[in-house]
Amino acid sequence: KHKRQQQRESKQASMLVASYAVGFRSAALNTRGLHVRARAPLVIRRRESTTSSTPGATPQMVVGVDIGATNTRVCCKTDGGATTELLKFETNKVSVLLKNLGNVSGLLDAKFPQGWKVRAACLDVAGPSSDSTVEITNWKNKTDRTLRLTDLPASVFPAGHTRLINDLESACYGVVALNQTGELSRYFLPLWGPTVASLQNCHYLVMAMGTGLGVGILLKIGRGPTAFNVLPVELGHTLVPFHGPVYPDHADDHSLADFISRKIYAGKHGIEFEDVCSGVGLERAYSWAATRNPGAPPSLTAKQVANIAVQHPEWKPANEALFMHYKLLMRCAQNACVGMQAKGVILCGDNQVANNDFTLRNSDKLHEEFVAHPKRQWLESVPVLQQVASLNANLIGATYVAENLL
Repeated sequence: KHKRQQQRESKQASMLVASYAVGFRSAALNTRGLHVRARAPLVIRRRESTTSSTPGATPQMVVGVDIGATNTRVCCKTDGGATTELLKFETNKVSVLLKNLGNVSGLLDAKFPQGWKVRAACLDVAGPSSDSTVEITNWKNKTDRTLRLTDLPASVFPAGHTRLINDLESACYGVVALNQTGELSRYFLPLWGPTVASLQNCHYLVMAMGTGLGVGILLKIGRGPTAFNVLPVELGHTLVPFHGPVYPDHADDHSLADFISRKIYAGKHGIEFEDVCSGVGLERAYSWAATRNPGAPPSLTAKQVANIAVQHPEWKPANEALFMHYKLLMRCAQNACVGMQAKGVILCGDNQVANNDFTLRNSDKLHEEFVAHPKRQWLESVPVLQQVASLNANLIGATYVAENLL
């Protein structure tokens, strides 16, 4: 099935490039299948229980919930046992979310007829959250997207032992969980630098480009594979700095920034990293590139741009746009590593998996962008890892937080 999906994507990308060559007459092309990859199963390994297990005793467990832009997934993990995905459903309304979460207790009844008890739960979601409330920012619905802990079923989400966290924060804890189980190098390999089998005794920067640009810092606070705290940061909303006037790409960088500033800020502000390093940001970068390539269609979706650039290095508009998308990501990572003294960068997300061929093909140029700084010597030994296999790091991270931090 996965092979057939790849063949369909390749054929669709080829059709897009061919249609560009003859004036891009295939406006009705169906692109729903572009840029989609199969998701690997949940992979948290079984850990030894820290509490005694008595035959016939009521199983105690934690619950993790990943609330995505389209799909929500729910899993449980028994103390000293395995992780089981219980439920997956589509929603972008809190009312529908609560209705489905209300069904979890029935699923647990069926799985554990001898009884069960949830001792802690964690939900990850896009958007700034307080201790008890979050507005889910990656849902298109604008009226029914405020989630309150008090509205959740108490049997599954116990009061005082349930936490809301940001989705990128959850992905960071997913990285910590994989490090703990020795599976980090199964899912993350170097774009440059040595293979990292386990996280070292230093800080790491974690980045994920999707609907927006998520950034977090893994702060090393002791020794051992789990001795990390996660600091969610909003570096995606910091302004893009520029190199000096003799830098080779000086004119192109300013041309892109001016184009986007006029488009979204009426030319009054500089651009944020997220203005390029996001799905809509990639579409803006493509619109800029199209103005430099006569005959190119004036706009494409982010999925179309990425898929064409990955499969067709010769097609300049898409490749220029995706390169700018990653070039500014490296500039953001560069400044964060200098300022936070992070000694490693981890690029997360299924979009990154899908774009691996492109980033590997352009790794030399991206590395040069990363180290192009007055403190170059601070950056030359910093490895950048990219996710190479699909997994739900958010759900792993939410479960890890419920199990270890609540």
